[in-house]
Amino acid sequence: MSHLLVHLSLCLLYFLFRKGKVRPFELLQNDKNRRFINLFINMGDPHEPVAMDTASEFVCRLYAQNKTCDVDEARHNKLIQMTGKVDQV
Repeated sequence: MSHLLVHLSLCLLYFLFRKGKVRPFELLQNDKNRRFINLFINMGDPHEPVAMDTASEFVCRLYAQNKTCDVDEARHNKLIQMTGKVDQV
C-alpha cells in the first residue's frame, strides 16, 4: 500500500514539474464523479482514509492503461508495450 502512495506521489511530481502536465490535468478535468479530485483532497487530510482503489485507477489512467486498475499490471503492460518483449522466467 505504501508503494502505491509513493508511486502516486512520484508520478504527480513528475507530471506536475516535468513535461507531462496535460494528462493529469485532463484526467482531473474530465472526472465527472470527482473521485480523483476528492482523492487528492483527502490525501491532504490526515483524518481521512485514502481510497487506494481510486489511487490505483488514477495511476493506471496516467499510464493510459484503461483496461486495468492494478498498478503492477499497468506497469507490466507498459513495459511490454515499450520493449515488445515479455520476461521469460
